[in-house]
Amino acid sequence: MIIEKNNERLLRELEGVPIEKREAYFETVIAIILEDKSIRTLSGRCDGIIALEPIGSMGFGYDPIFIPKGYNKSFGGELGLDIKNKISHRSRALEKLKLEINNILEDDTDEDICNK
Repeated sequence: MIIEKNNERLLRELEGVPIEKREAYFETVIAIILEDKSIRTLSGRCDGIIALEPIGSMGFGYDPIFIPKGYNKSFGGELGLDIKNKISHRSRALEKLKLEINNILEDDTDEDICNK
């Protein structure tokens, strides 16, 4: 209920704003703390626009009113989970995390990493 009210409120506040001026983005930031206490942050972002009205009934949060750049369907179920999961801010951040972990493991010279 609260999320739907937030969506309604946002759409009310954007009433009269042309679609090309409704730029928005989702962003995820993941932080990891390494053994040496250093912190690395990785982020993923998905740019798009806020629709004129909710589109689709699936997803959560702002998904029904968010249309990612390069698409004409919302994250609210019309785009499909396979595409959403491929282009979402979360998947982009997690992909960077995967690469970062691989780099960390490649740089680790300790043969017995499992007993750290």
